Amino acid sequence: MTFSRRKLATAVAMAFTASIVIAWPASARDRGGKPTAAGAQPSGDFTHAPAAEGQANTPIPIYVEYAGGEQVTRVIVKYKGAQMEDWRRLDLKRLGVGWGGLISCGDVVPGPMRYWVQGFDEGGDAVATSGDPKDPFIVPIVDELTGDAPHLPGGRPPRTCSKGGSRGDKGEERAASPDTGEDSERLERLDQTKKRPTGPHKGDENLEDTASERASIELAGYNDSDHITVVTPSVNMGIDNVSGASLNASYLVDVVSAASVDIVSTASRRWEEVRQAGTVSGLYKPHDFGVGVGGSVSSEPDYLSYGGYALIVKDFDEKNWTATFGFGASHDTIGRCGIGGGCTPFSVFSRDLERGAFNGGLAFVIDRISLGSVTLDVVIENGDQSKPYRYIPMFSPGVAPTVPKGASIDWVNANRLAERPLEQLPLERHRAALTGRYARRLDGSTLRLEERFYDDDWGLVASTTDARWIFDLGTRFEVWPHARFHAQTSVTFWQRAYVSESSTGWNLPEYRTGDRELGPLVTIGGGLGARVYLGSDANPQRWTLQLTWDGMYTSFLDDLYVTERTATLGALTFQGQL
Repeated sequence: MTFSRRKLATAVAMAFTASIVIAWPASARDRGGKPTAAGAQPSGDFTHAPAAEGQANTPIPIYVEYAGGEQVTRVIVKYKGAQMEDWRRLDLKRLGVGWGGLISCGDVVPGPMRYWVQGFDEGGDAVATSGDPKDPFIVPIVDELTGDAPHLPGGRPPRTCSKGGSRGDKGEERAASPDTGEDSERLERLDQTKKRPTGPHKGDENLEDTASERASIELAGYNDSDHITVVTPSVNMGIDNVSGASLNASYLVDVVSAASVDIVSTASRRWEEVRQAGTVSGLYKPHDFGVGVGGSVSSEPDYLSYGGYALIVKDFDEKNWTATFGFGASHDTIGRCGIGGGCTPFSVFSRDLERGAFNGGLAFVIDRISLGSVTLDVVIENGDQSKPYRYIPMFSPGVAPTVPKGASIDWVNANRLAERPLEQLPLERHRAALTGRYARRLDGSTLRLEERFYDDDWGLVASTTDARWIFDLGTRFEVWPHARFHAQTSVTFWQRAYVSESSTGWNLPEYRTGDRELGPLVTIGGGLGARVYLGSDANPQRWTLQLTWDGMYTSFLDDLYVTERTATLGALTFQGQL
């Protein structure tokens, strides 16, 4: 038996700042020589005060802080100087309680300097933004400053570069660094390390590690009224580098104990089982195009599954649109174990299931406070998925119409025929699911909505609606209610009571099942979640403790034995940035 939990996609970040109005000096001019007009700077998820003005041929410091509820692990600035045709990217580095960086002096020329800010989570999804290409921050660049020179917190203003310097000129960077503050000097040194050849060099031990490591442990549990209990401890680890490379790995153990009505109906005792599963994945996305690969393996005493996948990711319109496409394949081997734990070797008895999966998605920024995505999944399965333990009661043509919904084990045994064949499912199945997600930042909260429509060639059609509303309680606490509704039809070969036509021998329907998850049902669920940030005041999100609990009620509309089921699902997660 397997046990899984879907995690919601990441949504928008959790903080806003007020617009800042600036008065531009008369000397500030655009590329055409016309004076720029005064106006309001954009607001968004980051706290940021742009410089009142910057001096030509001098690095422009940019510093932002984020106090929202998302796990922001990377912050970038997209900027465009007065003589630049395209936007360029600047990766900000951790600096105290915020993120800071310097726009290279070779790009700082008289005229408006435009830029906007994006924050990304550990999965590479944009979860926070301030400004956009159509409404960026604007800093006028002048030949001579009329006020104080801008600088990073705790540092001195950067020094004007040597004349004739250009973007990426190492001499320019060295000329700027001696008179800067400690933080700005460190940032420029980090920028230079990305331009150097790889390999060990003398003095490398003093360079700062730009990788971001994270790890989490979780203990989850499930229990339902059909006497099934699952306990799942798991561990997850990941590492990200500013170059765009990331590596993730996970391992979990499912400990299952079951004495469901399906087991009791076959006169079997409670059984226990342990499943182990592991995954590893990597992604390399240095700019607007990335590739990723991954693999997984899952093992139970009577089941073995392994697979892999590859995907490509492409950003458009300065990350306002992100397209993904992936393909995966897996192989499952289904075996059989007897009472007492003895298992038949796969070489003696086994069934194989081959699976191919295609995935395509589009994520997009709707506006500064809203994100959306649409994903299409197509899965093609070939092989026998029939459960080798599931026996199907058969009824005569005269008795079958009288079988009541939720008929007890005693009633079924008293009225069924003697034959009790194993379950038999079709040997092919084609599935498709279309999922839409929407997230919107409100005043002090974030709303996340998801709708999933499912269809397959077995005739099962389903709809799942999920909603979560996350409320900020200061900078260290979040709470949210969660609601879920699921409804589905049955597969075309579903019958509450299957009929055997012959009284002298087996004359069975081609397909037959007792899996009530293939029948018509409705599930209503809801719960609560809470998250507390335990890190220091400078970085509260470094350590996170999260607790979730959900309750579910399922009504089985046309089934033997069971007409309803209640269940609870909870998880305690501790996550840290190492």
